[in-house]
Amino acid sequence: AMHRRKVGKLDVVLGGAYRHEEDFRQGTFLKTGRANANLRYRIKDNMVVGVNSIFNPGVSRDYFYWDEKDSFLGDASSFNSTDRLRFNVDPYFKWQSGNWSHKVLSRIYRTKNNVDNNQSNESWLTYGEYQTQYRLTELDMNIVGGAVVTNTNVSAELYSDTTFTNRNLALYAQLEKKIFDQLTLSAGVRYEHNTLVVPEFFEGDTIANGEIIESRPVFRFGANYKT
Repeated sequence: AMHRRKVGKLDVVLGGAYRHEEDFRQGTFLKTGRANANLRYRIKDNMVVGVNSIFNPGVSRDYFYWDEKDSFLGDASSFNSTDRLRFNVDPYFKWQSGNWSHKVLSRIYRTKNNVDNNQSNESWLTYGEYQTQYRLTELDMNIVGGAVVTNTNVSAELYSDTTFTNRNLALYAQLEKKIFDQLTLSAGVRYEHNTLVVPEFFEGDTIANGEIIESRPVFRFGANYKT
């Protein structure tokens, strides 16, 4: 089901879905649902703010390998049941003025899987990005730059009931140049700073202070030719 409407300067999109599957494999099933809501408000003709969101719960039962006597039945020791939840909320802001454009993008993403047999896991991800772009009309060139922050937190019984945290900070810049009407060239650089926070002692390894830190640049080049 879906519903869309405009209320003054506000755009609204609502939707939902449900799926119930009884599999031909005995003892297995899947029930999952989805609800989504997208809101966009036009502050001015060149300025919008909004938020997109999805909510996705579900339950399922499955097995890892077949029973040796029946090709449609799982081995009794290999079944597992999962009660899962996923949702994301994505606020954003966009503004354009002359040759300049600006974007602020963000995300909160949650995953939780309650699984029997000590295999549960859950995670949080938060993301934020600012991007600006300038159009050099006389050179038919775009200059793009921005900054990104990403943080991930994961806890998993599957990995010795351990919590891992990852932080990523980055600055980037890119040039895009159109040559004639068919060829577009791009070149960019992104400087990454990554921090992984883990237990000091894990699976027989010793990690000093429980942190792994790395910083380095990443380069990219590209070409697109339209025939």
